[in-house]
Amino acid sequence: MVTNDSTISLDIREKESSTSPYQLRQTLSRHNSVGNSVAWSPDGNFVATGGNDGSIRIWDTKSGQEVRMLVGHRNAVRSVAWSPDGRWLASGSADNTVKMWEAQSGQELRMLVSHRNAVTSVAWSPDGRWLASGSADNTVRLWAAQGGQEVRMLLRAYPKNPFALFSFNELQSYSDRL
Repeated sequence: MVTNDSTISLDIREKESSTSPYQLRQTLSRHNSVGNSVAWSPDGNFVATGGNDGSIRIWDTKSGQEVRMLVGHRNAVRSVAWSPDGRWLASGSADNTVKMWEAQSGQELRMLVSHRNAVTSVAWSPDGRWLASGSADNTVRLWAAQGGQEVRMLLRAYPKNPFALFSFNELQSYSDRL
């Protein structure tokens, strides 16, 4: 659960059996300001959270312990997303940037700069080769994850066209040229 007070509080619950109620397993809280985003790792062992303090925190879901803090954004982190293989994290921030991180070490791999307003959403393609970012500048940008090149921009994706659709398969022909 992302809260309005000065913490992110995430209750992790599990069932003992199909007939038992969910039991609280862990509560995670640590950000020093409002929490904005939460994302599970693909294997379910970790949760990443992003907050107004500009940090991203990675939590072990079994122990409830913070295992890593990623610092690099100059403003609130609005969105976090794990790559499908769990090796990378992407973050979008009110500082108008997208950052890619190596999840294991917490090292910043690249900063993607093209948006002219806060980045409010990031999402990986199912194969992990592409990253999409949405912004308050009314654009959706598509990036090649490997090199960080912007490969497409959808102008004014909002509000005139609230459902900007594209296929990551369309990008296959582009990737063959990289």
